[in-house]
Amino acid sequence: MERFPFIASPSDGNIGILQLSDWHYGIDIDSYYNEYNPQIAKDRLSDLLMQVIKIVNEQRLKKLIIVNLGDLIAGRIHLTIRFNSRIDVIT
Repeated sequence: MERFPFIASPSDGNIGILQLSDWHYGIDIDSYYNEYNPQIAKDRLSDLLMQVIKIVNEQRLKKLIIVNLGDLIAGRIHLTIRFNSRIDVIT
């Protein structure tokens, strides 16, 4: 077993990295500057998925490393997030 399986070697072929962060799924915002809610998040994720599939195929990637940089769901830590959350973290 490799000690660091996420480190690519030259024989691995083309490798891509997809970094995901700050989705804040569950927040419901409708303001002059922005609109965001769970349905918009799902629509954006669907668009992202189609773009990633296209790039993987065009670049003939052998591996895709997906990195979660945090804040994929809305939490209850900050007061402003609590007011804008449409669903709780458990849901």
